[in-house]
Amino acid sequence: MISKLLNITVIAEILSFLSAALLLNSKTKSWQLFTLFLFITIVVESIGWYMHWHLGVKQNDCVFNILMIGTTPFLLYIFSKSERLEHCKREMLNLAFAFVLIAVFNMCLFQGFWNYNKYSDIAGSFIAVYISTKYLLIIVKDDKSENLLFDEYFWLSNGLVFYSLGGIIIYVFFESLRQFHKATSINVFGYINTVLNILLYLSLTIAFICRRINTKQ
Repeated sequence: MISKLLNITVIAEILSFLSAALLLNSKTKSWQLFTLFLFITIVVESIGWYMHWHLGVKQNDCVFNILMIGTTPFLLYIFSKSERLEHCKREMLNLAFAFVLIAVFNMCLFQGFWNYNKYSDIAGSFIAVYISTKYLLIIVKDDKSENLLFDEYFWLSNGLVFYSLGGIIIYVFFESLRQFHKATSINVFGYINTVLNILLYLSLTIAFICRRINTKQ
């Protein structure tokens, strides 16, 4: 069971959490909340996996649905602290409110509490792609000469764009991928999801390093 729980995605997640715990302090301001956010993520996902592998609960998606409701508003909050997106704070607040409404309605009236809320996941991914792309476009149009490799929001945006776009694609074609898995025993969905998670947590870790460097006085 340990080998199933401690997979590549979990290892990447734990390493990213440890990086946040070591690098993000009070000087990094709102970014310090990533430590708590990643800790909660690991705990919730561990509960879900424990329910599935140890308790034999087949429908363990409820814990992931709850976590999902807080993820998009949290990311929007972090982006709202960027100077480049300061003029979009009202828009991000509206997006966060709209997402929570969509997720709660979906959970209560459509896909339910026990089934994975794929529609909410896709909606959150679209929001993440939108706000990340908006930040990247602002950088492109900015006349300032900066080394983007040291911009924490650049790495956060890139990680979210790849992860979210990939997530949208695999969930849109989820049924086809599931049928392919049944026919060939090749879990394409799992492989793509693993790569997307590694890219996300690697980008987050680099973003944490940049944030620490940029706020170290």
